[in-house]
Amino acid sequence: MRAARVARTVCCLSALLCFASVAWAQETEPDETTNGGQNGAAATSNEQSAIYIPYDRLGEVFEDLNSTVVLPYAEYLKLWRAGQPHATDGGKVDAVITRSAYTVTIDEDVARIQAELTVNVLGKPWVEVPVRFGDAAVGELTVEGEDLEESDVLLRGTGDGAYALLFGKAGQHTVTIELVSRVRTSPDGREFAFETPPVGITTLELTIPEADQTVQITPQIVSLPVDEAANETRVKAGVGATGKISAQWHPRSSAKPEMELLTSVNNRLLVSVEDGLVHTDAYLHFDVLRGSLSQVQVVVPKDHRILDVSADARIKGWRTDEEENRQLVTIELLSESEKDVAVELHTEGKQAEDAFTVAGIGPDGTVYGIHAVGAVRESGQLVVRHSADLELTVVEQQGIMRIEQAQVDERIRGGGLAFKYYNPGFVLRAMVRPVEPRLVVTQATRLVFHDDELRLSAQLNYTVERAGLFELSLLLPENLQVDRVESPAMQDYSIDDESRVLTVLLSSKTQGAIQLLVTGHLDYTAGSADELTLPLLEPQNVERETGTILVFAPPAIEVISDESEVVSAQPMPAPAGQRVGEAVLTSAWNYTRRPVTIPVRTVRKPTRLTAEVGTVIDVKPESTEVVTHVDFIVEYAGVDTFRFMVPEAISDRLQIESVSSDAAAPAIKQKSAADAVDGWVTWTVVMQRDVLGRQRFELRYDLRQATSDNGAEAGDAADDDADAAADDAADADDAAADADADADDAASDDDADDAGTEPADEIEITIVRPLGLEESNNRDAVPLTRARGEILVRKDRSLSVSAVADGSGIEPIDIRELTLISDSGTQAFKYFRQGDDDIVTATLTRQKFEIEEVVATVVRRALVEIVLGEDATATYRCRFRLKTSERQRLEVALPLGMELLGAFVDDREVRLEKTGAQAEVDRERYWIDVARTASSDEEFTLTFQFLWGVSDPPFQSTYGRGGLHLPLPEIGGRETSVAVQQLRVLVWVPETFALVGEPDHFRLDREPRLFSLFMGAPAGSPKVDPDTWIGGETGVPLSLPTDGRVQYSYHSLGSRPAIDVTWWSRARMAGTLSVGLALIGIILLATSWANKLSFLLLLGLAAALMGLWDSHMLAHGLAAARYGLAFVLALWLIHALFGARRATAAAAATPTPPAGTSTTQAAVIPPPGVFEKGTDETSSGEKSSPPPDKDNDS
Repeated sequence: MRAARVARTVCCLSALLCFASVAWAQETEPDETTNGGQNGAAATSNEQSAIYIPYDRLGEVFEDLNSTVVLPYAEYLKLWRAGQPHATDGGKVDAVITRSAYTVTIDEDVARIQAELTVNVLGKPWVEVPVRFGDAAVGELTVEGEDLEESDVLLRGTGDGAYALLFGKAGQHTVTIELVSRVRTSPDGREFAFETPPVGITTLELTIPEADQTVQITPQIVSLPVDEAANETRVKAGVGATGKISAQWHPRSSAKPEMELLTSVNNRLLVSVEDGLVHTDAYLHFDVLRGSLSQVQVVVPKDHRILDVSADARIKGWRTDEEENRQLVTIELLSESEKDVAVELHTEGKQAEDAFTVAGIGPDGTVYGIHAVGAVRESGQLVVRHSADLELTVVEQQGIMRIEQAQVDERIRGGGLAFKYYNPGFVLRAMVRPVEPRLVVTQATRLVFHDDELRLSAQLNYTVERAGLFELSLLLPENLQVDRVESPAMQDYSIDDESRVLTVLLSSKTQGAIQLLVTGHLDYTAGSADELTLPLLEPQNVERETGTILVFAPPAIEVISDESEVVSAQPMPAPAGQRVGEAVLTSAWNYTRRPVTIPVRTVRKPTRLTAEVGTVIDVKPESTEVVTHVDFIVEYAGVDTFRFMVPEAISDRLQIESVSSDAAAPAIKQKSAADAVDGWVTWTVVMQRDVLGRQRFELRYDLRQATSDNGAEAGDAADDDADAAADDAADADDAAADADADADDAASDDDADDAGTEPADEIEITIVRPLGLEESNNRDAVPLTRARGEILVRKDRSLSVSAVADGSGIEPIDIRELTLISDSGTQAFKYFRQGDDDIVTATLTRQKFEIEEVVATVVRRALVEIVLGEDATATYRCRFRLKTSERQRLEVALPLGMELLGAFVDDREVRLEKTGAQAEVDRERYWIDVARTASSDEEFTLTFQFLWGVSDPPFQSTYGRGGLHLPLPEIGGRETSVAVQQLRVLVWVPETFALVGEPDHFRLDREPRLFSLFMGAPAGSPKVDPDTWIGGETGVPLSLPTDGRVQYSYHSLGSRPAIDVTWWSRARMAGTLSVGLALIGIILLATSWANKLSFLLLLGLAAALMGLWDSHMLAHGLAAARYGLAFVLALWLIHALFGARRATAAAAATPTPPAGTSTTQAAVIPPPGVFEKGTDETSSGEKSSPPPDKDNDS
């Protein structure tokens, strides 16, 4: 293995040395041990060493990477220095080739090279300079130099194409070496190449014994001038520092065989017709199949103007020759090219008015497109495009086929008609003409009849396709006056009176959608016997028109059409609910073609008047308010006068107003009352203009408390300015009415007095009656065709009201069935048409109750949080969610001696102010500011946080248990009623203590858990999130110190002044109860199991009885005694186990009687008189011996 490592290392070092000698040959210093050529040779031979490698283990030696070699230190230094990239003596150079010149002469197939090297020897002899000439053979070596002999310069071969020059003297020497290299011949010409040593200044002079040769030298940095002789080509160039020189040459015309040019052309033509011109773009790709291409010829139509010519090869120039039926374009290339050439031509020509030939070459040689000349084959693609305002039609097509756009070349792709051809002799003729606009219009005409005119509104929606236009034309009907023309695209409009044509000028050439609105009117008197043809606008120069016609008329005008004379129009379903002001839709038509004729005539309708009466009776403690809404519905023809009748008793106090949600509704011009007739007064109301539709009047009056038993409102006339006589008369009437009351009324009054209510009284209300119109000078009589009404009774909360209605057709209804008035009340009635003598009255019986006091403050949720420690300070945080009618301040009671930390109303901090009342035993009263912008019905949060000193420090009892009295805040004063719906108290105590039992008037929030008694958390209180439970915005920035404490939650219904809790120490109670149970278990240890089980049953009975009284305390007691119970049970079980084993061992130690001995005792029969003797002895006081104990005997 060791020998293998040695061999491996030697091989690697040898390879490294060879590489270093080649790469840095000029920088290698000579061996210091050599003094001459012979000595150097001897040294070289002496440096060889013998390496012994086991032959039978050769494979193992060379394959082991860890093989080592041992060699002398001097050899190691030499190898190490040879492997360094620079000389080991600090960059010293022994010899430099400063200049090299190569003169090459071509002799048939041999290149004779004369290499002249100028070498500066700087080091001590002998100096070795390596050189390489590659495949060139060395013929002769000559030396020139001062005092230099040929023996002073030696040439030694060092490898394949590698040599070494050995110099025996220092100084500058010129070495000339004759070399010979082979000349190779290829289709591209002749060439030779040889390797050279890299020298800073290198020149090459080449002489070729042939004239007009193109020479290419590689590398060639700069060409040098040289004199040429006849019949030869001479080239001189500076090549710079290089390791190889090559030269290639061929005759300047061509050294290749003369072959005829053969090309194929792929043509891509794009013809665009727009703006009156035909633009042609040609992309010709010349494929050189044979020979070389020096020029390109293309033909162009004679009438086309050439815009641009370009190619991907360098162009010397191009020219155009005018011929009989074409233009010949010749493109000269800068040099001949055997590769493909791409040429682009762009031309334009005038657009023909008729059909024109798009491209191709005619049979007579006429050129219509851009095509190649002299090509063996031309094929290509043709795309014809046109602008959007032109229409192109192919009229003739031969020798060319249509293709899809996906097959088109990317340079000409992008729309249009695409074709493909394989010969330029195709025919493609097309015709181009301007695109005429295509108009499609939809017209919506609305005709509205009025008393003296017919108004027209036409909405026309144009769709302009194919081309834009600048104006629209419409034919107007006769006698139509145009009022307005509107369109977003309109600039102006004009009307020709003679032709009745409306011309609309557009602001620009428009294509697409155009909206046009034309409004006008036509003089026409409604109700006349003349027949009228509905006027319609007729759009001109349209391809298709569709339209709808909607006819509107006031209800007083009926439009009648003669369907037998209707032309090109069809009736259509009338859209429901459409109105134009007061006019309603009477008919609807549609049409799809012209002419359209719809003759109509109009007839006036008489006025139709109906009424709806809604009466609301609002009964209050001191008065009764009556509000009546009288709605007159006027149909067909408008009127400006309305009439209704009211009772004479309330006519003087009646208030009449016109009520309408429309701001443009007419106001009341005049209202007057006629003389009373039979207790009724007729009111006439005149409006400022005619009303058509619904006209609402509001009639309002108040009634005082009734004074007569028959229900008359005589007392209602008593005003503040009434005289004393009227008052006395009213009092007399009241006294008479009271005297005439029967015994039943007196009994009912007594019952009312006993119940705390006032005597009942009756109110009779007569409902307003709407009337029709009487005949006058300029108006016919208008009867009231229909009337209906509704009555709603409302009352105050302190009253009891019952109502009875009387009249023809009146009936009680549910308030949810009301349609004329709102449905908030107690009783409702409805009635229909009234006759001339029909009167509707409502009799109300009113009784007033005493007002009961209501709760002023309602606390929906109250949350009190108390944090206790082992010191004498308790931290309180009290929050209340409440509603109160108090708007300024609210009285609260807080524990006496508390230290306030903050008081808040929602998120606003407020101050407390003492009420000044005498302090109670454990609390003091304060005023808190509850002024707020919200209403009294909105809930808000009241928060207090304070510290309170506990009178007796908690958790300090010697016995480990005790009680705490914790006062709670109260909302409201002593005389203020406050209702508390839910109260929750959260108490936090240290973890070493527990609150046991349930306080009086409170319930503990429990959370039973499985095995809770054995885990030390019996029936614990659930963790309550106070913020979630109380809800609302607390606004409290302070928190409670609850770390290390256990929470107990108690709840109660209603307010409580305080909470009393019982506590004990967990450790002390556990120790006391556990030790007590352990002692009892030890005492009962020696007793029988019957005693033990009896004790457990008694203990369970006591626990059950205690659980009925306080289950929470029982749970805590069992949790504290669990250690003692476990100890007792374990002790008893262990004692029973080991006691049984001892009894078994004792029984095994007792001797067994012999086998023949019988253990059965014979029966003993006592003699007579023994039992009597024993009985006498027992009765005489002598004790009888007890019977033998079988257990003890055993």
